[in-house]
Amino acid sequence: MKAEHGIITGGSSGIGLEIAKLLIQTGANITLIARDGEKLEKAARELEKLCPEREVLTLAADVSDRLEIEAAMMNSCDRLGTPDILVTSAGIAYPGYFLEIPITVFEQTMSVNYFGALYSVKAIVPLMVKRGKGTVVLISSGAGLIGLYGYAAYSPSKFALRGLAEALRGELKPLGIKIAVVYPPDTDTPQLRTENLTKPPETQQITATAGIWKPEDVAEAIVRGLEKGEFAITPGMEMTLLNRLHSLVSPGLNWYFDRLVAKISKHHRSHGDRIMNKSTREVAIAILYQSDKILLQLRDDIPTIVYPGVWGMFGGHIEPMETPLETMKRELLEEIGYVPTSLYEFGTYATEEVVRHVFHGPLEVGLEQLILGEGWDMELVTRADIIAGQAYSKQAGMLKAIGEPHRLILLDFLQA
Repeated sequence: MKAEHGIITGGSSGIGLEIAKLLIQTGANITLIARDGEKLEKAARELEKLCPEREVLTLAADVSDRLEIEAAMMNSCDRLGTPDILVTSAGIAYPGYFLEIPITVFEQTMSVNYFGALYSVKAIVPLMVKRGKGTVVLISSGAGLIGLYGYAAYSPSKFALRGLAEALRGELKPLGIKIAVVYPPDTDTPQLRTENLTKPPETQQITATAGIWKPEDVAEAIVRGLEKGEFAITPGMEMTLLNRLHSLVSPGLNWYFDRLVAKISKHHRSHGDRIMNKSTREVAIAILYQSDKILLQLRDDIPTIVYPGVWGMFGGHIEPMETPLETMKRELLEEIGYVPTSLYEFGTYATEEVVRHVFHGPLEVGLEQLILGEGWDMELVTRADIIAGQAYSKQAGMLKAIGEPHRLILLDFLQA
């Protein structure tokens, strides 16, 4: 497949990056768009090593922000020209029980997975139409073919992409624009590793039956499908059968999944009972990093606060009518008198008691410029400290533990 320029959202890792590797080796210049600037630069170095003679442009933008993504798309086109191919690979997934998932997660998932793709397509397709050719690839999911237990927030966003692709295919074909929609199986990506943190046991059992693909294998299947002119690209026999025989196999799959769920649920308390008997709190917390260290707060050692006397991230409870990002900025101002110029969402971590919306961003000032408004101490802790689960506090004059829920999130961040 020949292309002079390809734009890939969510291109800093996973399937998007692997597609970029294949495209650049065919002679294409590449634009990668994602939220995390550091991951983008790392991805760009990988691509430049493959083909030093091709140009790689990286643009940090949040696809769910229409103005941001439109500006990024226009920047890319100004620099490298109208793309021959647009791949919308940016996506998020936070599995969990419907009764326990906050409404903000539903809104955020649809905002990134569906509207993020729509904004990208809406910005680029008019330019493709003006030129008379172009290819748009929408990355959906196997969960966009059949609704899965535990994916009440995710599946609708991927079904929406299927509907968009089917509507656009016939409308844009006479204008020279090809549309493809991809239904990948579970793929070994950072997103899947984040999903596994909150998957209900029933969902783990269901998804375990299909196995996990390597992202490079999925990317190769996508490119092969594009070369064949396929509209629906389904890597693997399972996805192919599910796509072609959905109405026939769906009743059987539902029966099979119900049996799995019933078997697993015998060993787990009803999630309905849990949510009816206990309300779930929502908080926003921040991973603020400087070089290879992360800023933590030593909580006051008083029994009235959660996790007293341990290190944790800065943040706090989400107030009514606040978004997680609004809470994060407010809490940082209250707790250290500082908000980074850039804050990116890292993920959502949910338990029975609390949903943690995690953000990350650079700490661009020294500790002496921060004003500790809450807490006993603050310090830049090292990777070794986080792995060990404790860090030294000058105020306490001793090693203090890092709160385990926050430590697990930090370990995940360090591995990302």
